[in-house]
Amino acid sequence: MRRVYSGKPGDVVTTDRFLAPLSSSPLRGGEFRELWVTVRIPSDAKAGEYRGELVARSQEGSISLPVVVRVRPFALDDTTPKQHGIYYLFSQKLADAGRVQRELADLQAHGVRNLVTDLGIQYLGSGDSWKADASLLRRGLAAARQAGFRGTVVVGTGLDTLARTLGHRDMAHPEELAADSAFQSIAGQGVELATQVQGEFPELHLALTHLDEILSAPAREDWYIALSRPVRAHSKLPLYITISTGRPDQDAARARIDPYVDIRNQHGYSFEMWLQRGHTMTQYEAELARSGDVAWLYHNQRGPWFTAKWSRIINGVYLWASPFAVHAPWAYQSVQGDPFDEQDGPEADTVMSLPAPGNPTTLVPTRVWEGFREGYEDLRYVTTLERLIAEREATQPEATRAARRDLARLRALVRAEAAAAASAKAPLDLDTPLQIGPQRGLSPAEAPWIQALAERFTPEAWASLRELLSKHIEALSAP
Repeated sequence: MRRVYSGKPGDVVTTDRFLAPLSSSPLRGGEFRELWVTVRIPSDAKAGEYRGELVARSQEGSISLPVVVRVRPFALDDTTPKQHGIYYLFSQKLADAGRVQRELADLQAHGVRNLVTDLGIQYLGSGDSWKADASLLRRGLAAARQAGFRGTVVVGTGLDTLARTLGHRDMAHPEELAADSAFQSIAGQGVELATQVQGEFPELHLALTHLDEILSAPAREDWYIALSRPVRAHSKLPLYITISTGRPDQDAARARIDPYVDIRNQHGYSFEMWLQRGHTMTQYEAELARSGDVAWLYHNQRGPWFTAKWSRIINGVYLWASPFAVHAPWAYQSVQGDPFDEQDGPEADTVMSLPAPGNPTTLVPTRVWEGFREGYEDLRYVTTLERLIAEREATQPEATRAARRDLARLRALVRAEAAAAASAKAPLDLDTPLQIGPQRGLSPAEAPWIQALAERFTPEAWASLRELLSKHIEALSAP
């Protein structure tokens, strides 16, 4: 992998990124090979411990590794208040319907319920004759519906491209858009067509977008507002943007664009910059309450320091404790050239899972993608426990108090609000505050909050957390 996503092709480190399927090729003496083992538990499996072993044989003999799988006596909630999304690029794949359905099923198996897409309204024509077109958009939404998606799907209005096609190439003059009757008329047609398409797919919830990273420059803010006015005039569909909180001046800018924002996808690294300037998650929640916005988060893989553990934390306990409703990072697949060659494009590839070479019906996941799944599973544990607390508070007051207390300790730890305790520390230490380091450069330190959690959550701590949550779930599930 490249040391940073925007680095030169030769600036790489060697790392075990993909979880390739088992090959039947033999191992030579002294050769090392790592294996990833997935155990799939049937939904009707009885509770208890199941034991087996993995055996490796050679000409010299064999060696075995014991495997113990514990099936808990409860089912986890599949619907969680905090959800997951991802950027999924439909347009290059729709010709291969089988691949799209396999990948959408893979997304759902990892907890993804919302999609940010490259689908949208297109404008066909020239001169004074233009027509809004939604044929590609309809094909993509039909594929999402067929796969069983029911969440938010972000699609493009195409208005930025339309404005530039009509000659408005300078963001410094957004007032020209308001004065251009042709743009306003065609834009209105496009927005009304998007609203019509929403009516055709009522099980999905469309959100509209037309510009990325709005707060990177004041001219971009004005341009975004000018593009958004036709949307507000012709539709009640929500507007989606991505934003950064890296600079202090962006705090006022968020308030300025707020009338034209409904869903804000917050840049994860810059959110940590905002926290390090002395703000808190509670303050961000208050800002959201004032604005009426729903906040999403995107914490992208920017380098090899973004590990499977980071992915688990961000998609699990961090998302649960944070002000964010959805984690929707870039991207399921964003590939230039050979998807298994990190060095053949101007920027690094970003992938969660890929069709296997020679066997495209099999998907090869990355470690980060399986970490994503683990985070989703952590979220299911917490959500199940929260539901049981609400249901059993009157009939099991002591058990619900104990469970509520431990969840409050976990939330305080993730939000860096924990108070130090004098007691001896167990593997799962929920009482000692996180040690949040300074933010520096392109390294793990650029996300000091996530890095501090990664240092705290050792494998033993993860096991201890699952055990703690399971104990409370079992107690509250008892008749």
